[in-house]
Amino acid sequence: MSMIFPRIPSHQLPAPNWTPETVGPSHPPQQPDQPRLLALIRAAWRRRRSRIDLSRLDARMLKDIGLTYADVDQEANKPFWRP
Repeated sequence: MSMIFPRIPSHQLPAPNWTPETVGPSHPPQQPDQPRLLALIRAAWRRRRSRIDLSRLDARMLKDIGLTYADVDQEANKPFWRP
């Protein structure tokens, strides 16, 4: 083994050409924007809740707010992530 990988004294080794700045990412990995994520989840939850409540209104209540069953059906069947 010593013939394949001869031992080189440390004073004969070349100087390293790297610095801590050149190794690895130039900036630390970013954490997810938690306040924004929570705001998105809350908004989706409010939309879901509103659509459920809207679908429970009777004909008289829908007439009061100027909606038809078709309007309610279209809104209630949207996925929660769609505004």
